[in-house]
Amino acid sequence: MDPLFPALPEDLSALTDEALAEALESRLATVTAIESEDAETLGDRTADAIVADLTAGVEQIEAIRAEQTARVEASEEYQGTVADLAARARPEAQASAETGDGDGDAAPAEGGDGGDGGDGADGGDGGDGGDAGEGADGADGGEGDGEEEGAGELAAEATPEAEVVVEPVTASGTRQRRFARPPRPSRDRQPLAAESEQAQLVASAGIRGIEPGSVLSRSDLAQALLETHRVTSARAAGVEERIIVASARGSYPDDRRLTDDPVLNMERIEAVVGEQALTASGGICAPLTPLYDLPILSVADRPVKAALAGFQASRGGISVPTPLSLASVADGVGVVTADDDALGGTFATKDCVVIDCDPYTDYEIEAIYACIQHGNFGARTWPERVANLADLLAAQHAKVAEIELLDGLGAGSTAVTEAAVYGATSSLLQAVLVASAAMRSRHRMRPETRLRAIFPAWTIDLMVADMVHTPYDRFERTRDGVTALLSTIGGVNASWYLDSETGAGQIFGAQNAGALLEFPDTVVWYLFPEGTWLFLDGGELDLGLVRDSTLNSTNDFQIFSETFEGLAMVGIESLKITSTVCPSGAYAPAGTLITC
Repeated sequence: MDPLFPALPEDLSALTDEALAEALESRLATVTAIESEDAETLGDRTADAIVADLTAGVEQIEAIRAEQTARVEASEEYQGTVADLAARARPEAQASAETGDGDGDAAPAEGGDGGDGGDGADGGDGGDGGDAGEGADGADGGEGDGEEEGAGELAAEATPEAEVVVEPVTASGTRQRRFARPPRPSRDRQPLAAESEQAQLVASAGIRGIEPGSVLSRSDLAQALLETHRVTSARAAGVEERIIVASARGSYPDDRRLTDDPVLNMERIEAVVGEQALTASGGICAPLTPLYDLPILSVADRPVKAALAGFQASRGGISVPTPLSLASVADGVGVVTADDDALGGTFATKDCVVIDCDPYTDYEIEAIYACIQHGNFGARTWPERVANLADLLAAQHAKVAEIELLDGLGAGSTAVTEAAVYGATSSLLQAVLVASAAMRSRHRMRPETRLRAIFPAWTIDLMVADMVHTPYDRFERTRDGVTALLSTIGGVNASWYLDSETGAGQIFGAQNAGALLEFPDTVVWYLFPEGTWLFLDGGELDLGLVRDSTLNSTNDFQIFSETFEGLAMVGIESLKITSTVCPSGAYAPAGTLITC
């Protein structure tokens, strides 16, 4: 499942101001959806998953805002530096601003008493009524006593608070504007405000001579089209290529945006076009609420793959020598008695087994692909359906891959059968105990050695149903108890496969009207020592979205992926056992013996 907040580039400085603003807006919208517990956004995520995604999203939002702040500060620093350098380029203005000219209009560095002068506002001019010898009030200086307002006070009122300026008088009598702090950053370096309702043409990346993201006029668009045509005109004939030169971008206010809520949509439409009087004539005239997200029951679980020891097969497979058993070295071990040794000759001969180079068996991986094609319009307007089909495709891929593994297990195992012994539970436990004991005995294994048994998933329900029919503790039997029962009594690690070996009939058929389908009469299961079978993992090739000239011409795209996997037998024995069963709850009555 995709994260709620898509990953950001590692270097945010590579994004334009517009891209940053769009990223911030989309993440804030997702936060709002999480707060309101929007089912479409959250899907079937757990609380822990939502908190983890939200934590990552908040960190992304903080990073975006930090980048925007850094850009504004960098712009302010640049503007301030330019203003300071420009002031240094005019030394006469700088000197006049620092020393004053004695006429009562300049601002001394530390202003004296301005006789009858006005207040100086943050380094503003002193009052005009001061004596020439005394000078005006200085920057942050004391107050004058005159009735007229000082020029500095007027400057403070006329200039916005964010751009307070002083106007020192130069030697020539003109006033020089100097910013007391850097001005506001230029428009292209400010964080973007909400987009206007009118769409604008925005340049795409890769157009020579035009900055990506800049707004294009009609003449700019013509220049961009001509430049793109000039660059691409030398391409090979017959190759279709579509290059985005500019995009029309615009937005609507919230009250002009339609959502998935039909009631809210109607309220917004009525607010704009006016509510029209309708006469009801009975019945339901309003359109029904559409259901966009469909329930998907199938899963992409791989229980057979999980039951096998998996190894990476980066070379496309493995070559396995013929497995060795006790029989391989039987001729190299014997007994010579004292009498045999006294007789000598052939009686005392000790044979030595000669091991030849046994043939190797090659096991190669195979590709299991998954591909689905969507129309551009359908995918953009119904994304829930795209997600639903992706889930189904993953489940079908898992089914095909699991059947391949089961077919491999069946082909490499010795096929045996087991007749029914009373009820299903008795029959299966009898078969597990006999087959496990025989395998440990044949190969001189320790009694505690664990074996792997793989049953159809419905076998759990079969055994529970059978135990419910018995007279003893029949309602205390559970699905979890079946696995524990096979582990403690049968001595095997049980796994449960969801599909069926080809032709084995281990999947329930379609339920038609009439009698309810019953459990199959046979259970096909597999038994082998752990590590007998290896799962060969050649990796996964996920191409994601696929487009070409043919798909573009039909306005379609494909989603494609494939896995590379295989199966290899490296052990000495594996059994495919077909047990006849019936969940009758039958058990041996007292004094009744099983026929051997």
